[in-house]
Amino acid sequence: MLARRHFHAVCCCWLLLNGCSFDEGGLTPGDGGGFDGTPGIDGAAVVDAGFVDAGCGGAALTIDPSNFDKCAIALPTGAFTVSSGVWKVDTDAGTIQEQPSGAVMPLPGVAVAQLAGGPELFVISATQVTVEGFLFARGSRPLVIVALGDVTINGPIDVGSPGLASGAGGDLDGACATGRGDPGGMDTDGLGNPAGLGGGGGAYGSVGGGGGPVSVATTPGGEANGSVQLTPLRGGCAGGRGGSTGASGGGAGGALQIVAGGTISVAPAAAVAARGGGGAGATGVSQGGGGGGSGGAILFEAGTIDIQGQLTANGGGGGEGSRDGSVGADAGDRGDNGSNTTAFTVPGGSGGNGGDGGRGGAGLTGAGGGLSGTGDASNGAGGGGGGGSVGRIRLTTSSLVVAPGAIVSPPAQ
Repeated sequence: MLARRHFHAVCCCWLLLNGCSFDEGGLTPGDGGGFDGTPGIDGAAVVDAGFVDAGCGGAALTIDPSNFDKCAIALPTGAFTVSSGVWKVDTDAGTIQEQPSGAVMPLPGVAVAQLAGGPELFVISATQVTVEGFLFARGSRPLVIVALGDVTINGPIDVGSPGLASGAGGDLDGACATGRGDPGGMDTDGLGNPAGLGGGGGAYGSVGGGGGPVSVATTPGGEANGSVQLTPLRGGCAGGRGGSTGASGGGAGGALQIVAGGTISVAPAAAVAARGGGGAGATGVSQGGGGGGSGGAILFEAGTIDIQGQLTANGGGGGEGSRDGSVGADAGDRGDNGSNTTAFTVPGGSGGNGGDGGRGGAGLTGAGGGLSGTGDASNGAGGGGGGGSVGRIRLTTSSLVVAPGAIVSPPAQ
């Protein structure tokens, strides 16, 4: 459903090999304009919103965004372009770092408080924004990108989990009090051998999958949480650890909001993703697998939104439990991270004697529960972790184009 009262946007992109530039600050690597490859922040550190220019930084923005006061953002003074290479945005430090060299560049952004509570945001503001390379974000603050004009995304942006760590603004204490998958407990099998249950899957847009049993009891997955409007803006929730001090749960997808006074466009080859991470497989004796992490949040707000590529916030698969641990096939396999580019579910870990992990949620398909394994006379088999649920996607605009073949998973709310 499209809401017309406000316009909000969040994106994920790929950065190409020419670096980043900001046309009013000389932020292009090697151009003699202030960035010489030396790590550091050149006057662009994260600052308290109270120290932003006394005027209204976003006065020229033609829409009123959700989650933050546009007067609290930095005054946009030029276009912001990220072209070639792989770049990491640290939403806590307020920097963008080239990978793998470690060279740090400043960003035209500030930390801003949310209007409805929730975590602080890191807001990048410019007159126009173009992303060509691979851009990913980490940190406790959700990432927000604001353009007075257009935001053009020609490559992937990733605020999702890389596996066990959470994406930017994901798995926050308090917000995920009921959304995290429960940790697996202990139980005994039919022969009296103890083993750990699988961890529950993390939840956000739907419920997480239950952790697999040793006998009958299962581990609860997380409860659906958050708001359809994505206010406040935050990411999803992580999966639970497997029982018997078992495998770690998958990380949660982070949160991204993109706001444009003009058009937000996502090219066919571009993917904006906030996936959940796969739960780890158990490696000790009779341990439970970790639950998968849930997908995160993507919020776009603009006059026009044109989706030719992929927007995804899919859940990660649960990790497999173990029986004899690291001995051959008895160690558990990890679950797959959620898909960045499709609406297909991903599998949990499988192949050994421990319980299989549950699938991660995607599209309209819910997260799967973990299964029980096959014990022997000496050792019980740990249960598989539950899969992580889908996250949330919201597109707020008066003009929406979703091309045939484009992917929005889960469907926009």
